[in-house]
Amino acid sequence: MNIETKKADATPYTFADWERGEARPAGFAITDALRFGWTEKEREAFAMSEATTDRMYGFSMRQQARHLLDILAPGTNKFIYGKFLATEAVSVAVSLPGVDPTGVMISDGFAMAMGSDLCSDGSMRPVRELKVVIWSEVIGEAEFVDRLQSTASVCGYDIESIEPDLAKRLFFMKPGAGPLKGKGDARIRGYAIADLIYSLRDLGIAPDVVIIDSASITARDLAALGGVAYRMDWAIMVVDRGGDPAAMRDASFVTRTARMMTRKEAEQIGIPKEGWGRCAEFALH
Repeated sequence: MNIETKKADATPYTFADWERGEARPAGFAITDALRFGWTEKEREAFAMSEATTDRMYGFSMRQQARHLLDILAPGTNKFIYGKFLATEAVSVAVSLPGVDPTGVMISDGFAMAMGSDLCSDGSMRPVRELKVVIWSEVIGEAEFVDRLQSTASVCGYDIESIEPDLAKRLFFMKPGAGPLKGKGDARIRGYAIADLIYSLRDLGIAPDVVIIDSASITARDLAALGGVAYRMDWAIMVVDRGGDPAAMRDASFVTRTARMMTRKEAEQIGIPKEGWGRCAEFALH
């Protein structure tokens, strides 16, 4: 792992520093944690994170491209949301310039939980009403609730009437154990992933889909998340926020790109002219 040097080794590096994701001193190990006075429980948390990280990145089953699997073994993919999300696999939602990734994420989560089709052509329909967890480092709960209410309204739903039912299937979570990647870390921190898994178990939530919204995820992290999806029997959707779409496409199970709708397309489906500048259409690639 490439680790950025935070301070000289003689300067104390605390558990709180590590938990916040502050850059670790080069070569920092469990023996250094003991030297800096970490408690036994803190050292156990650090060791568990390192072991989980190593296990995640030791997962070597390559995600084959969807179209190749369709040719070699049609019908074997456990798709649960159009031809985009499959159980035990990681897919990536890419937004081209002009399309808000948060809007794409919330529209997806709402459609999955409601069992409704996101696209008018029927290409983004879930197999049933799915249980969805949105885990975001980028937006807060207040923004999520506001955007969800707007999405429901645009789709013709009365949020108050559907809220009790929706609350059983759509969940929003913030990281409880620090960021998914620490400063200078080249790999996802196992501590954050383990905390997500344990939190869901404590809450009694067994999701079909976990949407991970973190600006720090790169293409090389997708295989590690694939290991999590495989072991937990989840479909994982990663929200791409301006990384390397080409690399993401190569590393993911399948990538879907959201692009701005053209004026002609908007006109054809009856969207008023005043709405043309705010419309987006999803295309599968």
